Amino acid sequence: MDSETIGQELTEAPSAGVEQLASAALKSLWRTAGRLGPLWLIGTLFIALKIVATNVPLSWASEVQAGMISGTLELAGHVLPAAVSGLAIRMYLGRGREAWRLDGAFWRYVGVITLLGLAPVMLSVWVNTLWAGGAPTLTTAFLSEAVVALAAFVLLLWATLRLLLWPVGRLMGEADMSPERSWSLMRGGVVGYFGASVLLTAPMFMLSMIPAVMTLHGDRAQGELLAAPLGGAMTLVFAAVAAEIYRLRLAELAGRPRPMPEIPPGQQRLTASPS
Repeated sequence: MDSETIGQELTEAPSAGVEQLASAALKSLWRTAGRLGPLWLIGTLFIALKIVATNVPLSWASEVQAGMISGTLELAGHVLPAAVSGLAIRMYLGRGREAWRLDGAFWRYVGVITLLGLAPVMLSVWVNTLWAGGAPTLTTAFLSEAVVALAAFVLLLWATLRLLLWPVGRLMGEADMSPERSWSLMRGGVVGYFGASVLLTAPMFMLSMIPAVMTLHGDRAQGELLAAPLGGAMTLVFAAVAAEIYRLRLAELAGRPRPMPEIPPGQQRLTASPS
């Protein structure tokens, strides 16, 4: 199948609504709840470890060692959630024991998801420079840079979600799931994924703010640690939405008839009716 045919078929696939996608993700979470415990525990423990390492002064380490530790934790903060989400997606899509196979497809998924997640991080580093030295003055230059940063973040997020099904498809062994095919298949699906993710994680996010507010004038690390289990759960929710939009978009495509190839006028022939 050539790229033109793929584009014709996939761009016509209807998008799943936010409610439909959120409902499907909830059903996957409920169906696999008994097997998600280890993944939730791994994610929660890592979040807790990162909070402790960030808030505890490394007086025993040199400046170089402290920088290496901080950089390692930052990188692991992208790799580990990607690994957890990959294992969870396989569970959601019915892979059973094969979900735990750390094969080449799994590591390729982790690599692609990590790289896709680094772009917004690099953008946030640039945004932090706007706030360097305290509260900024609301000048025209600052407001212009803020608008550009916000637009760049939205654009990066949109592009990342358009490519989401590429690593998911490769994770599930679908060799022809290319970036081009994912881009076409996710047409109309970005809003559904984003809306379903927000709908399902908003309650957990609000709950996670309670410990932070309670410890606002005390030990901030304690509040963050209390919210760590919710952070581990949100990783599994994002993976469930990704798995379901992958399932639904492919199902929608499979249910549509393939377009008939056009016959050039020079090759058309009239068929005589039988006498």
